[in-house]
Amino acid sequence: MVMRNYHVSANNLLPLPRCTCNAPLNVNCRLHVNLDMEIIVVREGALSMCIGGTETLLQAGDGVFVLPFETHDFRTLTHSMVLIYTFPRDLIPVAGEFLSANTPQTRVFSVPRPLSDWLVAVCPPPALSNHVPDLEEAGMVAPLLSLLCRTCQFSAAPSRGNDLFLEALTQIDRHYTEEISLKTVARSLGITEKKLSRMLMREAKIPFSEYVTLRRLSCAKRLLSSGKRTVAQAAYEAGFSSIRTFNRVFLAHEHITPTAFLHRSNP
Repeated sequence: MVMRNYHVSANNLLPLPRCTCNAPLNVNCRLHVNLDMEIIVVREGALSMCIGGTETLLQAGDGVFVLPFETHDFRTLTHSMVLIYTFPRDLIPVAGEFLSANTPQTRVFSVPRPLSDWLVAVCPPPALSNHVPDLEEAGMVAPLLSLLCRTCQFSAAPSRGNDLFLEALTQIDRHYTEEISLKTVARSLGITEKKLSRMLMREAKIPFSEYVTLRRLSCAKRLLSSGKRTVAQAAYEAGFSSIRTFNRVFLAHEHITPTAFLHRSNP
């Protein structure tokens, strides 16, 4: 799981170095999509967020969640402190099953200050990205998932007959570090490339090549944040064919070079 803490103010997204504080930083996180689930908690200030075209205003003490493949952006309205948790939806299986079977009607939930204080104490801010130890990550996410499942409103998700879609994602997730193509995945599923491409666009709102790229980027970021890989090692282990391609793609998506990311994640 990745946990990020930002001290932010309006118009530009910039993580601060460890605990230096209130320098004005302009924050505006542009429209993007995550492959994993994201929970955002506002500790101080206010945050305007757009999820799937719907605007949501968050105040201090509010939490909000974003499901995989949902487009979203956010911007601060005042100097703020925001906690962002990114993790696999099935990290807590029972919650993952619930969220897969239901469609959210509301997304904002209240996060008690003592819980927020505890979350910050476990993973102190601010840092570009802190990877929480495996034994702690479920414990950190569980109370937030419990709050949102109990207090947000949901309706049963319509049956989409998406077993084939899930199998396609499984195939990609198993092989994205290797040479993989739309043709090889379609062949493994026994369908045409055209059908697979249309299915991914319909269900995930993302092309095949972009999904593979995002998976590789997510893997590379985890490797770099661990501090146990060089930029080259992370690039090749994640499935990129060259360092040049990795640097270009990383900068385009993350707005920071892999080397800078490595140094900021491991000060």
